[in-house]
Amino acid sequence: DTIYLPSYVNGSMNYQHKYLNNETYSFPKVEGYTFKKAYLDENLTNEIDGSYEHTGSINMETGEAINPIVNIYITLDKGEYYYISEASQLSEHANLNGIYIIENDLDFTDIKWPTMFSLGTFKGKIYSKDNNTYKLSNISVYHANESAKIGGIFGGISKDALISNIEIENATFDLADVGKRNRDVSFGLLAGLIEDESSIENVKLSGTLRIGSVTLRDSYSINLVASGDNNTNVIVDGTIHLVIYGSLQGDLYSYTINPDEVTIDDSGYITLVSVVSLKKAEGEYQIQ
Repeated sequence: DTIYLPSYVNGSMNYQHKYLNNETYSFPKVEGYTFKKAYLDENLTNEIDGSYEHTGSINMETGEAINPIVNIYITLDKGEYYYISEASQLSEHANLNGIYIIENDLDFTDIKWPTMFSLGTFKGKIYSKDNNTYKLSNISVYHANESAKIGGIFGGISKDALISNIEIENATFDLADVGKRNRDVSFGLLAGLIEDESSIENVKLSGTLRIGSVTLRDSYSINLVASGDNNTNVIVDGTIHLVIYGSLQGDLYSYTINPDEVTIDDSGYITLVSVVSLKKAEGEYQIQ
């Protein structure tokens, strides 16, 4: 019979093939690795292209099998690889340890950004194919998780992570609600926390950080880009808007901000401290 090799389908490696009799065959998969290539020889010179038809046969007079076994040698890439050409593929294949090769500009208008990314700590890799710089535009994250201690487009970016040659354009992180009794909480447009040893290379960011009806404690940190020393590697390309909004209580908003204690350094790092109330205003209160 014919063995069909794994191949990328809709952004991820597919190990299954359905035969004409409706039976599905699964090529063996090694956990934590992605299939790369297959060969017929141990020296990896005779590569199989797509599929291989078994060359064994049966001696019809004796019933003896002739060449019944074919050894196939495979090479693997360490990690779970994804080749992303459409925004929906990244949404469908969320994996905090995933390795994502971006092949085109991706527009997330009407495409949900993975909740796993916005609340979890990303430990994988995201980079543009062939040293290009592709855009991830119109990402929108609405945060109303009372138990989360980190949040942003990424909740956190691990010391083991790599994000390279990516432009995040017109992103919105809406901090609508947070837990009032949590401590050591950190939020930001790109991430709540970027760990110091992470690899952030040629990453550009623009968009809007929105702060809603939240009650901030002294141990809360809200940052225009992210908390952590490595946020200085993120290039603010264009404008990042800070929008303060919230439900009204009389003529006051339900949050408190003291503009005198808003600090922004050259890296775009911002800290907000809960002190005084903002008076009722038309529309939204903006600091640009």
